[in-house]
Amino acid sequence: MSLSYQHMYHAGNRADVHKHLWLVAVLDALRALPNPITWIDAHAGRGIYDLESDAAYKTKEATHGIKHLWDQHHLVDPTWIRLKQLQRKVNPARDGNPTLRYYAGSSVLAAMMMRPHDKLLCAELHPAEYAALRTTMKAYSNVTLHHEDMANLIHRTLPLHGTHGGMLIDPSYECKEEYATFAPLLHKIAKQWREGVLMLWYPILPAARHELLCAQCRELMPDILIDEWLFPEPEQGVRRGLLGSGMIIARVPEQARFAMQAQTSERTNTP
Repeated sequence: MSLSYQHMYHAGNRADVHKHLWLVAVLDALRALPNPITWIDAHAGRGIYDLESDAAYKTKEATHGIKHLWDQHHLVDPTWIRLKQLQRKVNPARDGNPTLRYYAGSSVLAAMMMRPHDKLLCAELHPAEYAALRTTMKAYSNVTLHHEDMANLIHRTLPLHGTHGGMLIDPSYECKEEYATFAPLLHKIAKQWREGVLMLWYPILPAARHELLCAQCRELMPDILIDEWLFPEPEQGVRRGLLGSGMIIARVPEQARFAMQAQTSERTNTP
């Protein structure tokens, strides 16, 4: 794993919106059952991102993502409304009006959705990101933080038999070799956690390395769901040429599948 990646440059972009809509839909489906949830965030980041920071201002990626959607009050899809409600919780109102400055990442979204009997495990290797995550997560209970990479956390945590829950794997893909490693890893996790919903995000870039990843996942796990949002023009910033966002999900709950049928990439297509 590369320690050079900083998600603060990309927080709230269109890929984040796509990924986090799926996260909310899956967690809401799991919460519909009384069973305790164990949720694992394999790349937790810093938890909350300041959209007015120098890093966010440099790339302006949130402009076409969460900022573009925030004031579109005609959007009434329940999953989008749910995500917006969660984001409002980390954004204090200004002059009595809810404004958008901070963006809750996957780990904080999951923390806000955990019930008293649920558990959240978060892994983050980057020292600065982990330090920020520790500060952020003091506000939430039932959260265990691990200053380590995904591989070590998975090795220590799995197998999980008879455990309701799931995992989000959200790597940076800064090393092109990563594309070849995640299909067998996802398959291995699926065998060690037969009740877990497994979510893997990937970027769609001009080199199209994701095509091999998707093909390998389909071969190993024929029943997976693959959902892609294609963007009308490349994102600007560090991750240049981002053409779209993809999610690979094993054992997707039917409730989540149904909820996301209403989502289309059209809502992020307007500059």
